[in-house]
Amino acid sequence: MNELDEIIFYKHKIDELEDQLLTLELENNTLKQKVKSYKFEDHTLNEIRRLAKVSGWELDNLTYTFKMSDDLSLLLGRDPSSKEKISWRDFLEMIIDSDNQNIKNEIIENGIRKGKDLAFEHTFLKEDGKVIFVQHHCKTFYNAIGQPLKTVGLILDITKITKSQLELKKSNEENRKKDIQLVQQSRLAQLGEMISMIAHQWRQPLTAISMQASNILIDAQLGIINNESLEKEVNGIQEKTQHLSKTIEDFRNFYKEDKKSVKIKLENIILTSLNIIKASLLNENIKIIEEYYSKEDIELYDNEIMHVVLNILKNTQDKVKEKQIKNPYLKITTENRTILICDNAGGIPEDIIEKIFDPYFSTKDLKNGTGLGLYMSKIIVENHHRGKLSVKNTDEGVCFIIELGIISSK
Repeated sequence: MNELDEIIFYKHKIDELEDQLLTLELENNTLKQKVKSYKFEDHTLNEIRRLAKVSGWELDNLTYTFKMSDDLSLLLGRDPSSKEKISWRDFLEMIIDSDNQNIKNEIIENGIRKGKDLAFEHTFLKEDGKVIFVQHHCKTFYNAIGQPLKTVGLILDITKITKSQLELKKSNEENRKKDIQLVQQSRLAQLGEMISMIAHQWRQPLTAISMQASNILIDAQLGIINNESLEKEVNGIQEKTQHLSKTIEDFRNFYKEDKKSVKIKLENIILTSLNIIKASLLNENIKIIEEYYSKEDIELYDNEIMHVVLNILKNTQDKVKEKQIKNPYLKITTENRTILICDNAGGIPEDIIEKIFDPYFSTKDLKNGTGLGLYMSKIIVENHHRGKLSVKNTDEGVCFIIELGIISSK
């Protein structure tokens, strides 16, 4: 074989190999398409199997012949093998409308006559009088000239799901009632505490007023009263009665039912709270240290934050009395949007410090504690003011940290 013949021979072989390679590529692509087709068919088959579990019905719109699947017959409490077949009218009568929807008219007018795809959630009245909840889908098919040929429906029983939703709704309503009861119990418990605070707050001024009134009476009886001393005593009485009036006004505002947010400095919240409880704290020889560094006006529900502050102050007072702390003090600090209330009452055991905000948890005895104060305080700060209420032990006692408006509302 000369050189030219050899070149022609190998060229022919190369052409044959290229043809074989092209054939293999075509066969490979065909196989890929078949695999895709098989996958699609398998997916479709799965969908059919899934849909086969859904009950169905069919209405011939020309003859009004109505058919139900065996599953639907069983679902509605009928025997599929019964010779007595249900009619289209009977089927519609078993539908119970919900949410003021006239489902029967919707199926006829918008489904059959206007060809809309319809979807409802409603109830069926079964043969035995029981009610089931279903999802109901309808579709009408037409011929080439727009005549409705048949309407088909798919029905899925969601009774268990719906019952679960109803039970959850009922549970939520019961929890809401419990929350309301907790609030009421907390308010009543604090009402008793507040009355005790008011009694302490009023005792000293009332005693002073009584003494000044007696002085005026004695001076008048002895005939030694003069305008200067009378004016001094009367001014003292007026000053103390104004203080009493301010205290009762703070007390009355604290228990107002209307809830309106106001822009106010944290310092004013503290001062108003102290005006109610200060005499009671001083009666226990508790030193009060005040440091105010927050200068901005903050929008909040002032009565609710007073509720929180008073509850923490009262807890400290009770702790001081219970442990008989020597030289007790309270330090109240404000900075930016934070209130810090610290004491030297010995702290909280580490094994319960995480539980003190739980409802009905209390370190006090049943007579003196409800276990609701700190729980309600946490709800007020965190749910109503997008804040955080926390506590930590210090070397001498505890610090309660009230942070307001630190969590975004978005």
